[in-house]
Amino acid sequence: MDPSTESLMHMPNAFRYWSEIPLYMKILAVNALPIAYVTAELVDGYNNWHALGQGGLPHNFLGYLINLVITVVFAKRDTKGTECYRKPERYAMGWGEAGKEERERVTKGWGLGKVGRRGGEAGEAKWYVAPQREHYARRGVDPQLKTAYFDGFTQLADKHTDSLAWSTSVLERHGQALFLKESYSIPTLIAKCKREVAHIHESDLSAHVLLSFADAKRVIEEGWGERHRLTGTRFLPLGYTMLYAPRDKGEVEVLLGILEAGMRYAESNGKAS
Repeated sequence: MDPSTESLMHMPNAFRYWSEIPLYMKILAVNALPIAYVTAELVDGYNNWHALGQGGLPHNFLGYLINLVITVVFAKRDTKGTECYRKPERYAMGWGEAGKEERERVTKGWGLGKVGRRGGEAGEAKWYVAPQREHYARRGVDPQLKTAYFDGFTQLADKHTDSLAWSTSVLERHGQALFLKESYSIPTLIAKCKREVAHIHESDLSAHVLLSFADAKRVIEEGWGERHRLTGTRFLPLGYTMLYAPRDKGEVEVLLGILEAGMRYAESNGKAS
């Protein structure tokens, strides 16, 4: 007998057996597959999120779930388009409260210098919102590049000691970050970051910096970074930008120039009266 014909002959018995199964067991059987799928997706997603390293949320499953909720409710998909910088009145929260001089400062550049097109493979942040990273922590970093980058960052800070100071990042909740001193007036359009101006992530050497809209636009268009997925929401200002990790010492110098442009913009309001 043909195997397919034999299978069809047994189908009535299969339906009879199914009809004899208690209702609660049928419900369990029907729901087992989607539950197993969702569970597998959650576990896989959590493992990848955890592999990014410590960020601003608890580094456990609760932190991962919080990240998911924030992502679904608030996060934006587009992190590389630059129309938002050309129409700040539409996209920048706080634009209406900012004065004329502050609007002028945020729409000008602050000395990026010669930032040419970033060569090689294009950078890309991982899907997750908190933390936002370019690479998984397990990838490791070049110790020489790390030393050069952090030393350069420290030297830049030393040039701005009147306006900036070191403290633990309020956004990452660990690691050192540069903050605008209380003696300086903070621009309305970056006040959401609680005076934090810039930090570098030790896990992969990507970084975050507050830039003017003109500088953020240029950095993104030239391929050196992208917006955070919460940029332009109630959580982060429109100029909050992630910088991709340096791949050589030449890129370290470019990134340091971008970081200093952020420092100049942050202190542009001058001392508080």
